Amino acid sequence: MSRTSAQIQEEIVGRFGFFPPFFEPALPSPSVLENLWSQTVFAYLDNPFPALFKEKLNAYLSRFCVVPYCMVCHSATLRPLGMTPSEVLTLLETPPPIDLDIDAHLSRLHEYSIFDMDALVAGSPLEESLLACVVAVFLEGEQALRCRSELVHLLSDDLYNHLTAYLAYIKTCHTWIEMHPEVSYEADERAKEHLGPMLAQEPALAAFFRDYRSKTASEREHRTVREVQQAERLRADRAIRESEEKLRLLVEGAKDYAMIMLDVEGCIASWNAGAERILGYEDTDVLGLSIAMIFTESDRTAGVPEREIARAFDVGKANDERWHLRKDGSQFWADGVMEALRDEDGFLRGYAKILRDDTKRKLLEEAADAIHAREHRIAATLQQALLMTAPDNAFPGVDVKTFYEPASDEALVGGDFYDVFALRDGEVAMVVADVIGKGLRAAAHTAQIKYALRAFLREYPEPAIALDRLNGYLCESQRLEYPGDEMDLLVVLSLVVLDTATGEANFSVAGTEPPLILRAGGGVEQVAANGVPLGIQIKERFSVTTLRLEPGDILLMATDGVTEARQGREFLGYDGMVTLAVNALPLERLAPIGAAIVEGARAFAGGKFQDDVCLLLARFHGAPTSR
Repeated sequence: MSRTSAQIQEEIVGRFGFFPPFFEPALPSPSVLENLWSQTVFAYLDNPFPALFKEKLNAYLSRFCVVPYCMVCHSATLRPLGMTPSEVLTLLETPPPIDLDIDAHLSRLHEYSIFDMDALVAGSPLEESLLACVVAVFLEGEQALRCRSELVHLLSDDLYNHLTAYLAYIKTCHTWIEMHPEVSYEADERAKEHLGPMLAQEPALAAFFRDYRSKTASEREHRTVREVQQAERLRADRAIRESEEKLRLLVEGAKDYAMIMLDVEGCIASWNAGAERILGYEDTDVLGLSIAMIFTESDRTAGVPEREIARAFDVGKANDERWHLRKDGSQFWADGVMEALRDEDGFLRGYAKILRDDTKRKLLEEAADAIHAREHRIAATLQQALLMTAPDNAFPGVDVKTFYEPASDEALVGGDFYDVFALRDGEVAMVVADVIGKGLRAAAHTAQIKYALRAFLREYPEPAIALDRLNGYLCESQRLEYPGDEMDLLVVLSLVVLDTATGEANFSVAGTEPPLILRAGGGVEQVAANGVPLGIQIKERFSVTTLRLEPGDILLMATDGVTEARQGREFLGYDGMVTLAVNALPLERLAPIGAAIVEGARAFAGGKFQDDVCLLLARFHGAPTSR
């Protein structure tokens, strides 16, 4: 008997814990919904391959889909499976394997006489090679047939069929979502829960999600170029075997590249017109001399020419990016390669060194580095101003201590900030926030957000209304100032407005860790407040949670640098932060309590934070004696 869409939807929610927007277009068609759900259960959810392997494969293959829903949602799913945002970015940015890579992966897989699912662990050689070959099959490249044959050899019939079904399911998902581009990942619970923290920790992910279509198109172009280059090398090898005279004519015809042929001892055997133009020597000046003559004196002293030849001999080629000498003693930046030349029997015939003058690019890079260093200094100065600590006793009735711990020197110029300032009628606002990005632009955004929030709160000191207005301001700023940069002004933030006369505290949260109250009478209370990050959706509305602080209560607010302190694949987590705070309470004063929390998180992470740490502690003393 056919089921209704409502019955199928109930089963989907029972399995996922929510109803993914992916299935919504099928709701008017129960038979279509039933078919999609059946494929999802069999090919995806109940597939015997490890969950991490399935999600990595799905996220990576979905970068070839023109609609980002599948890629973003499956990337978000990798976070609770233990992958850091940086690891997810590395996975997504890795270009598809080329033919030479595939050869190595096929050789590795062929060494496994029996496939052991327990050996398919994250980061293992087996996982790397299996993913590469499956990607080649999915993309239907020239090596797809060889990869398919090796998978048949490696896997049992049952596992091979399950893998085939999973690839077919992924293609079905891509076709379905491309036919329904209105489906948004922003409505998917996986993205809601994990995307904000991932983008805050690894801002480059936002840029990848924005630009991935052009990146994959560029990869296809580069892949074509590499295939052409490989074909050119094969033709050149044939030309060497057929006639050294043809090779000589080819080499001498190149004007923009220095093409230098060496004998087996590393001495110059031929010198083309491009080498004469770039280096200034005629061939009669250099024939029979060591190639070391074009290296700088410091490189010759360090044995660089010998190491380059040795590497080309051992692995086939050696890259060459360094300063070289011209005949007149001037230097130029060379971009080139040395390759070992072997005959069809594998015997060494000599070496080919090819390089070009890339000085202009090198000087431009150095100029860009100087500009970056200048921006870094400016941003650091701006960051220091944003992180100024309020003096003791600045706010009657409440003591405040703030702590900032950058993950690295570069991270000091970032988007984490805190703020404490007075409002009317004895109210005090306290803020902890994380603005996406690093560098001068992030620091400028941070200052903009900090003072915009101050203005909104001093006009009307209601946290939820202030966040509504700040969110609208950020979305409108994004539209007007950075129309091409999606999610460039993403902010996660925690805000409380405390009435020092009554102890009433109004909390609003946007995508960050909820505040924590350490009660003076014992016990802890997590503030039940939540909301999405600022800057995503202009019509988003934020809620307020009201609690009362009693004299002696301590309020704790922090960014995710504390909770995401990492030990291997394990995170400290919110409960771990609570434990550190409770254990530090006997220290009584806020400064040592905060220091103990930060140092405890650092010790858990093995001495180094993965993200910036921003922490604010406030102790309520009760109504001040005078207003």
